[in-house]
Amino acid sequence: MLEWNKCIDKFMLYDGTMIVQSSKMSPTLGDELEEFATNRGVVTNGKINAFAAAYMNNGDVERTEGDSLTKLATDKKLRELDEVTVYISRLADREAVIDYITNNTRFKNYELIQADYDFEDFYNWYDYFVETESYCNVYVFRA
Repeated sequence: MLEWNKCIDKFMLYDGTMIVQSSKMSPTLGDELEEFATNRGVVTNGKINAFAAAYMNNGDVERTEGDSLTKLATDKKLRELDEVTVYISRLADREAVIDYITNNTRFKNYELIQADYDFEDFYNWYDYFVETESYCNVYVFRA
């Protein structure tokens, strides 16, 4: 929810919005954050991966629900569109999300239209999470 709240103003730009969640976390995010913190002298005791997993699952590290990404394959309204804008969270496994969309919908072509900020643009990772607008990469997918 925290992430979606940061995007509400962007969602208002569109005629419709669908929010789906992937159960696959970015395979590199925890290590990126660990390195970022360590390089700045923060002692993390190697717990950044657990923190990232808890954050992605809204604090529930034991979550076993299936993801709602699969709803894209059967969504009737989505089938009527020739183009969609997709915000993919930095927390999610971007490649898995892109693969799911291109393999299970009519949207076979995509282009990155806005890249997320780089961690190195910030002094600490707290500032990254608090100050960035959405920590998402934004893509346009076309049929």
